[in-house]
Amino acid sequence: MENFDISIYRQQYLKIFDFHDSLALVQNKQGLWGYIDKYGKEVIRCQYEYAYDFHEGLARIKKSPKKWGFINTKGEEVIEFNYRFACDFHEGLAGVKNKRGLFGFINTKGELVIDFEYKDISDFHEGLAAVQDRTGLWGFINQKNEKIVSCKYKYVLDFHDGFALVQNEQFLWGVIDSNGNEVVPCKYKQISDFHEGLALVNDENNKFNFIDKSGKEIMPFLDYKSVSDFSNGFARVMNKDGLYGYINTKGEEVIKCKYIYASNFSNGFALVENKNKTYQTIDKFGNVKLDLSKYDYVSDFNNGFAKVRNKYGMGLINEEGKEIIKCKYKDISYLSEGFAVALTKDDRFIYVDEFDNELLYKTYCLDINDNGKKIIIVSDDKNVLYKEAIEYLTMLSNIDKTKNLKK
Repeated sequence: MENFDISIYRQQYLKIFDFHDSLALVQNKQGLWGYIDKYGKEVIRCQYEYAYDFHEGLARIKKSPKKWGFINTKGEEVIEFNYRFACDFHEGLAGVKNKRGLFGFINTKGELVIDFEYKDISDFHEGLAAVQDRTGLWGFINQKNEKIVSCKYKYVLDFHDGFALVQNEQFLWGVIDSNGNEVVPCKYKQISDFHEGLALVNDENNKFNFIDKSGKEIMPFLDYKSVSDFSNGFARVMNKDGLYGYINTKGEEVIKCKYIYASNFSNGFALVENKNKTYQTIDKFGNVKLDLSKYDYVSDFNNGFAKVRNKYGMGLINEEGKEIIKCKYKDISYLSEGFAVALTKDDRFIYVDEFDNELLYKTYCLDINDNGKKIIIVSDDKNVLYKEAIEYLTMLSNIDKTKNLKK
């Protein structure tokens, strides 16, 4: 009983992630995963081999390589850890894998509603899920396990806005509707989802075009090195010299290819990088909206914010160019539920809110190593943990071992 060590320390994590449903995934120094709230309190103890974000009030959890189940936001294990693998819940159902390596679907009560019969699956989207049968081909089922699209495709992607991309056994792509009708025949080398009513296609000669939802090609094939989807009425293109510009829905180059980088248009503007490696935002006429030349790096805007870097570090700006989180971090994420994950100069992960306030952890950890047996208790009150440590030592022996306690 002599080989023990007890320490009390402020909880710090090896990894922290964005907030979802007001909880964030964290990994402790022992490599175990749990969740904290927006006050930094560890509300679900770090105890799992791996954990995922919450979806529809439940998070899939890995206890060991062959034990997957689900917990709720209180940390209660509501669906038993009986599965070899589990997917997130979408539209009330989650895919799970049994001991024989086959997939089925369960509901939020843990009831098996679609039997284990599929080699692989995707999540439900718009009432349909992609499934792979034992021959290796893909189709779609509804939540009653009715085969809406028979398994006949080499590969398929999820439904969006009533359409899904499908690939035949000759590796050519087309589009089907939610009834399984092939509205665009499988004849393209590549194809994208529809954006603003148009889908980008790539033919056997590596030239680009756009089709509407009837499959009609709306312009002559474009001879660009790359083309992006339409956004705000413009598609980004890159010419043979590697410079970016924009075309309209007629295929006309309305903003000349002169930038070494350009983002898609969003909210009426786009981020561009000039040949002299300075950044700015431009409007739909190519006019400069924001001069961002004081930064040596600017990311694309995401939900109204962009990551920026100057000589002091990284921070965040809004669409008006205001620095809402000062440039002082090694790295930073976009905002999620009002918080960004930042890496400090001394290599600590912290949260910073949209008002540039750092989230200070209140949680302390009692770490007991008793002959290889690990006991970890967390609390917001360091004195409570000190008392717990004394009680544990008293239980072990009548000998006063409190001198081994490190505060």
